[in-house]
Amino acid sequence: MSAARLLGLLSGGAALGAAYLLHRKAEQTREQTMQAVATGGTFAVRLTGYWPFTASASEKKMEGGANDRKGKPLHTLEDFQAGTAPYVSVSGDDAIFPYGQRIAIDEWPGVVFRVVDTGGHFRGSGKVYRAVGHEPLDICVQSSKTHVVPLSTATIVKGDHFDKPGKEVEVARMQGQSVAVGGAFDLIGAEVVQTGGEG
Repeated sequence: MSAARLLGLLSGGAALGAAYLLHRKAEQTREQTMQAVATGGTFAVRLTGYWPFTASASEKKMEGGANDRKGKPLHTLEDFQAGTAPYVSVSGDDAIFPYGQRIAIDEWPGVVFRVVDTGGHFRGSGKVYRAVGHEPLDICVQSSKTHVVPLSTATIVKGDHFDKPGKEVEVARMQGQSVAVGGAFDLIGAEVVQTGGEG
């Protein structure tokens, strides 16, 4: 066997081994997040910002309109901090979080965040985790100039949402989601690994 062929086989084996390890890590990540969300606990989040009010023409499709998934007006972090909004709108997985689910985020103590919006990267087969172990959330902000710390911790305020009374977080729906495997120093361009189960 030639050295080039042997090297190719070894590389293929290493890639399969790495893919398996990434899949296992993705499963552990999903289980840990499900547990935290189900019990009203604390979980790791990967935060980004979105700015529907000041989006350029090219950003409009990604940023969406000025209303949340139920047609209610979005509220920015700046509006809440100025005392002109009751909460900060957050985009997340609408199959998991009841509409209006209140969360607290460590980076902003005292700020009321509510998951009222969603998007293709937060739900179903298109959902990705850009950092292992961190549930993706998008914070509504005034513009791209607002600094959003990428990695933080959030806490579910159990039972505090706008949905039907008694409705809780639907952890079973976290099955079958794509997980982009990366780390704190490699948040973009990570490899996508499919987790098990149906979404």
